[in-house]
Amino acid sequence: MAKSISSRLKNKTAALADLLSTTLFILPYEQGAGIAERYNAEVLWVDLDDVWRATAGYSAISQVMWGQ
Repeated sequence: MAKSISSRLKNKTAALADLLSTTLFILPYEQGAGIAERYNAEVLWVDLDDVWRATAGYSAISQVMWGQ
């Protein structure tokens, strides 16, 4: 169970994004991914082993923003 050192997310409201960001930061990736899906949140996780994981929507947003 890897712990996150960073999480970034996009959601419809700032309040929900703030709540989810804190929640997803402290939960293991597997649990957090399910919550992100339930709330239609787009998320990037980076864990202590420098493993990066993202929802499909976050990856799409990143590609548009950064041209990758």
